[in-house]
Amino acid sequence: MYRYLHPSTLGYTYNTTPYEARIDFIIINSNLLGLLSSSSVGDTANASVGSDHYLVDLTLDLSGWSTADTMPPTQVTGISGISTGSTTTYLSWSANSESDLSSYSIYRNGSLIAQTTSTSYNDSGLVASTTYSYKVSATDTSGNEGLNSTELILTTNSTTPSSVTKIILSEVFYDTPGTDSLEEWIEIYNAGTTIVNISYWTLRDNTGTYTIANGTFIAPGEYLIFARSSSGFIALYGFSANFTDLNLSLSNSGDKVSLHDANGTEVDFVAWENFVTGWNINASTGNSIARIDITTDSDSVSDWTTVSSNGSPGG
Repeated sequence: MYRYLHPSTLGYTYNTTPYEARIDFIIINSNLLGLLSSSSVGDTANASVGSDHYLVDLTLDLSGWSTADTMPPTQVTGISGISTGSTTTYLSWSANSESDLSSYSIYRNGSLIAQTTSTSYNDSGLVASTTYSYKVSATDTSGNEGLNSTELILTTNSTTPSSVTKIILSEVFYDTPGTDSLEEWIEIYNAGTTIVNISYWTLRDNTGTYTIANGTFIAPGEYLIFARSSSGFIALYGFSANFTDLNLSLSNSGDKVSLHDANGTEVDFVAWENFVTGWNINASTGNSIARIDITTDSDSVSDWTTVSSNGSPGG
């Protein structure tokens, strides 16, 4: 804090000989504004004799001073989403960076519907062929809520496509001839009759989850291959996989791979080497496991067999 001597308008006059010191303003930090209860001018200059700088004694009333956090988080950004059915939607957004972040609030048509610590949300119980408005905000541990995100408009499907249940796991290569982290892959197949949006669907194994990228569709009769490495896959087969960022490490001694839709519902799974009771299929090194008949899905190990010579990706 400091005081400023106004050069012309007389304020408080401190009489000296032969000088007059006029103290017109006491300016304090804005955080202390309104707390000044009294002030007085001391009798000792804080500079050399003849200086016009004098000590000023202030009394501050701090009884009403609060140090509470009143700064809200920044506005949520990166909001996006898709309709995942006739009664469901999926939202996601970029994470805020505040260290005291508490939760995110999800608003549908202007009303708060949920709070979450995640950066995604599955909304359900909606009406088919209906348009909804979504916004998301961030709240910190002091209860300060930031600005809502920009508006996201989503329209639910007219009906839930029956073909959703026809997206199946078709082949898995887990015990490769070389380095597993370069050569493993998983294949899925659309056995239905309708193109399906599989954005934000997930592949899961015993230890991890892989999220399928936004904007991914699979047509009827189409295979999609998810590989651990582009270079490793091309070295084995001479062509590229559809996706080469698979982050699952498939165990050679037993594991389970499951396919889930954007709502988290399990659509299909396969297991090997008795990781799941009854699933005793066992592929030796360089062999994959694959469906015997791509049109048959009885959810049992009897649907599966082994394929030699590094499997048969792409059908």
